[in-house]
Amino acid sequence: MRSARPVAAVNSSQGVPSALPTQASKTSPCCVLDCTTFLLVCIEVAAASTCHQLAILTERTGRYREAKGWYLQALKLFAKAAPNGRLQVACLANLAQLLIGEQYPNRMAQLGKARRYAEQARAIAEKLPIEDETWTLYRTLAALADLGAKESEAESYRRREHEVYAAFPAHRDDVNQRYGQFIANVAAAAEGDESARAKVAPELALLEADVNLRPVATAIRRIWAGERDWHDLTKGVNAINALVVLRVIETLQATAVSYPPAGRNVLISKVAEPRSQKAGMV
Repeated sequence: MRSARPVAAVNSSQGVPSALPTQASKTSPCCVLDCTTFLLVCIEVAAASTCHQLAILTERTGRYREAKGWYLQALKLFAKAAPNGRLQVACLANLAQLLIGEQYPNRMAQLGKARRYAEQARAIAEKLPIEDETWTLYRTLAALADLGAKESEAESYRRREHEVYAAFPAHRDDVNQRYGQFIANVAAAAEGDESARAKVAPELALLEADVNLRPVATAIRRIWAGERDWHDLTKGVNAINALVVLRVIETLQATAVSYPPAGRNVLISKVAEPRSQKAGMV
């Protein structure tokens, strides 16, 4: 019986073809077939990526139903050529976001489909490494829960969003660089340093004056009062500011809290994020 011919593999975490097999001779028929298979996979991945980008572009121009068609076509191609990778996850997440967007026609009728796409993305993502925008998937799931009037589920996803954002090292580096002195002063003030409290006071006043940042100021005052429950302190706070609060708590405890406690994730992103909220304290 003839052995089965090896085929070009696809790197499941990246969604791109892996290196060609090297065991076969360069002149053997097997190698020629492997090269052909590899090229076909590359073409299919490129076609899927093109459909995905067309979906994003048509969505930006307000042609939402057309965008949905491009997303679905991209998903068919990704499922064949690059299954269970970050490209497929990104496409699923973007489609779910499209269907629950405020401008999408009759969006409430799309909740079931959007939830299935988002859950499929989550199932794949949690088997892959955390990357820059993994956290946005949980924001989408929280929004779906809100639309379905599932308050406790929405809160659970927001907690997970904060955890995954905090778990990505580059996010921590950014927060430490941008807000390191502020974090140090808040922590010192919590331990009774009046000079540090005086330094924080003007910045705290600015936070309290902004309705979107007021929850951060409230969290700081609660920390000064002795509270340390990160999730409880950061209800209503966006992901980056939740990480600022976490860094204050870690500074006080002189230890890094490991988040997320379980699970692995993958990049959820597109060329631009038209619906992403502007995060940050500045």
